Amino acid sequence: VYIIDDDNVLLGSTNLTVNGLRRNAESAGSIRDPERVDFWVKRFRAYWNAPDTYDLTEALLEALLAWLDLRPPYDVYLKTVQALIPEDDTQAPRDSYKMPVRYQLVVIERVLRQLRKWRGAMLVASTGLGKTIMATHAAYRLSQEGRIRNVVVFAPVAVQLDWEEAMDSAGLNCTIITRNLLDRGGGRRGRKMRRMLRTLDRVDDQYLIVVDESQYFKNRLRAKDGKPRYSFRRLAEPVRQKHAYIVLLTATPFAKGVRDLNNQLHLLPHSAEPTYCNAEGQFTIPGMRDDEISPCAWKVREADGFFEEFIDLPVSTVISTSQVAKNFAEHIDAGDYVSFGDEKRWIPEIAIRRIKVPVPLEHAMSAAIRADYFKHHMFSFQHRGVWQRSETTIQKEAEIAWTSSPLALEDVLEKTISGDYEVDFVKSDDQRAGVLAPILERLKAMSYQDDEKFMALCHYIRRFHQEGKKVVVFTERLATAVYLEQGLAQEIPYLHLANAVQQTEGDPELKDFEDVLELLLDFAPEANA
Repeated sequence: VYIIDDDNVLLGSTNLTVNGLRRNAESAGSIRDPERVDFWVKRFRAYWNAPDTYDLTEALLEALLAWLDLRPPYDVYLKTVQALIPEDDTQAPRDSYKMPVRYQLVVIERVLRQLRKWRGAMLVASTGLGKTIMATHAAYRLSQEGRIRNVVVFAPVAVQLDWEEAMDSAGLNCTIITRNLLDRGGGRRGRKMRRMLRTLDRVDDQYLIVVDESQYFKNRLRAKDGKPRYSFRRLAEPVRQKHAYIVLLTATPFAKGVRDLNNQLHLLPHSAEPTYCNAEGQFTIPGMRDDEISPCAWKVREADGFFEEFIDLPVSTVISTSQVAKNFAEHIDAGDYVSFGDEKRWIPEIAIRRIKVPVPLEHAMSAAIRADYFKHHMFSFQHRGVWQRSETTIQKEAEIAWTSSPLALEDVLEKTISGDYEVDFVKSDDQRAGVLAPILERLKAMSYQDDEKFMALCHYIRRFHQEGKKVVVFTERLATAVYLEQGLAQEIPYLHLANAVQQTEGDPELKDFEDVLELLLDFAPEANA
């Protein structure tokens, strides 16, 4: 019973939270009848002022102080640490085995608790914190405990050698499979495909499945037709029917929001408390939509604090470089580092600065956008099984390109004028050409010195170069990478430049992975040694 005032009483099963009042209220009703309101007000006052009532504050304080006499809070803290992070006296199986460092042991203990209780865990750790080492040691510990006998790792090709070396040094019976094979159709039964399917058939409750770069599974439906991906079906049987252990590893758990997280969590054993609602909080009757909402799947709600809710899930563990720097690093004048045996791994210093620069031809482009020269008639398209409608697809392309670089905007303008896009523009060909062609001409006449954003970048690169630092530049559009390579070669000719993008006869393209890998290795040869 909630007595709002002398005119209104709220009666029902609910609580005074946003979620409680809006979604979880049961049989809640507002009572406004004066006699009934008066009844509840009088009942409350009668209880509150009853002669046998007394103030609980002193009694509560006495009880709390008595507890503190048993053990001081610091002893309780130490006992908690000992229980959650016991000493790991596991011996390295061989000299080549990389034993985890202190912060990794803390993470491993939590992951092991999750695996023992739920048979599934999702580890989110910043790039460079050693997910491979932590997952390998967790597997080694499970093997020492007699819980597993085999490991299957699904990983991208680029890191398979690292996994092979780690598991081999641990002496674990491990099969490493290219992650993308999980989504390949059953009709293509090459040697690698047959090997994967036979491995999945052999999986039982003494297997550990490790899924590296699990953000690959942030979508459960295929983009081309909206049908369920093969990967989710192929992993469901060994995990949920054969009760294999599973660990998901990622540094970037989501790109857009809650759905990305919930799709990955769906790969874990469905061992959560049943909740018959979806991520938006919509409830359903048990048995009606169980195949769609997976009542026992781990999930978080669509809300502002969804990632905090994800962190608190019993099956998730999140650790960032900043946490390691704050709680586990050695702090000296030269900087912060974490000791890996006799080796010091330095933690980079990060300073965020926002640099404001104008976009080129702001008045002309703003006027063209407002006057709908990039707008097209409504058209429908299917994305992951959901039909969507839009009339501003090309306008969004123009806005992104405009803020990326003049060359990226040139490409959008040329295609809009020529009608290369497969849309029906609102403005006629002549109208588009009449307004956009002059903008295109002015854009092509611009020099690099006219581009204030580019010149600002040059200013910082020159400064960093004088300080002996290396620079990595990320771009929104491939054309911008080409634009920067050409402009920097002209404005700062003494720079050593490498570009992951190449200009072809048509549109710019990413270079082959092997070529880009060589660039990365050359950029940091000591670290990659």
